[in-house]
Amino acid sequence: MRTKTVLLSALLGTLGSLSVQAQNVYSLNSVGYITVSLPAGFSIIADQLLAAPQAGFNSNALGVVLPADFVNGNSDFDQVYKYTSGVGYKIYTISSSYPNGYVFSGSQKDPGTNVTLLPGEAVLYQNVQGSPESVTFVGTVPQGSNNVNINLGFNLISSPAPEAGALTSTLSFPVDFVNGNTDFDQAYLFTNGLGYTIYTVSSSSPTGWNRSGSDGREPSVAVGQGFLYDALSEATNWGQAFNVNQ
Repeated sequence: MRTKTVLLSALLGTLGSLSVQAQNVYSLNSVGYITVSLPAGFSIIADQLLAAPQAGFNSNALGVVLPADFVNGNSDFDQVYKYTSGVGYKIYTISSSYPNGYVFSGSQKDPGTNVTLLPGEAVLYQNVQGSPESVTFVGTVPQGSNNVNINLGFNLISSPAPEAGALTSTLSFPVDFVNGNTDFDQAYLFTNGLGYTIYTVSSSSPTGWNRSGSDGREPSVAVGQGFLYDALSEATNWGQAFNVNQ
């Protein structure tokens, strides 16, 4: 319970107004880019492309997909919050003073090369510059069958493919209509200027969701947007099929 309280305080209670806005989403066959705006303050963002491999870096390492500005240092002191279910979150600070662009807990510890932002993952990004920024993710579109593991408790996740829409009816997010085993799980989505909105899973709702009471409103996400999901009773798997040419 303390882990949940701390996470909610960090992600929800202290953030105020949050936003993610994906712009200019293009693809040519299976290669494309996504430009995501980063307003001053916090955003929950996702990179739904597979970056080209780079020597010495894990796939989609922070130093590759959210690199420091080594020339001007314009993103210095911005922070990336990476959450691991059952463990908690760690905060990585962008610093152009380090070869891999990141520092963790006062020393490098190599976060720029081994900490990832893969399709299906999401991070909390804090822009401390006082004015909007943007990031452009470049890479290959994940195609075929994609899977996101959803663990008990809180998860910071995203659609594994660069596709926008309603979570269940469009993006195949699992809702147990047969047994109701995921009933009362909750998805936390954020809108700039409004804060967060909570959607509760309900197998008795035609959509599988309710936003307030029994209104049947289903959450929708944009490309480049992540969200917080609280699995109360069981771990599950979000399987999603996606093909560019279909």
